[in-house]
Amino acid sequence: MNAGGGASARSGSGAEFGEVDLRCAGDRRSARGRAGTAADAGTVTVEAALGICSVVLVFALAAGGLAAVITQLRCTDAAVEIARLTARGDTDAVGERVGAILPEGADFEVTEHGERISVSVSAPPVGRLVPGRLRAEAHAVLEPGVDGSVAGRRGVDREHPG
Repeated sequence: MNAGGGASARSGSGAEFGEVDLRCAGDRRSARGRAGTAADAGTVTVEAALGICSVVLVFALAAGGLAAVITQLRCTDAAVEIARLTARGDTDAVGERVGAILPEGADFEVTEHGERISVSVSAPPVGRLVPGRLRAEAHAVLEPGVDGSVAGRRGVDREHPG
């Protein structure tokens, strides 16, 4: 403190009498230079907007990926259930039970190879973020006594199962 009661400026700092110089040791700019220029105005706003958009995009892609995984699992569950019911000869129950399992827009095909059957289920991914169709297959051996006339069975009418 000096005799006038105010804070004294350091020698050569450029601060006026009574002002305290709060510069960091490595900062050689004046107080006006630290405030930024007109060209820097709004930079933080733009960076924040881009950051928010990036976070939203990452969450959207993660949600799309999760939806694709869930659709794939539903296709797999439906293929296994169709193969099991068909191998038992319970083809009438396929429409009733599998209609709730199949994803929206899915279709299936049952093919016969001797005593074995193959079921293929495919569905479009939810949200159409992933191109193409998701597909699952299941195989089963026909139970004894089942006539095996299941070849060529296709699709499920989701509004009128059976």
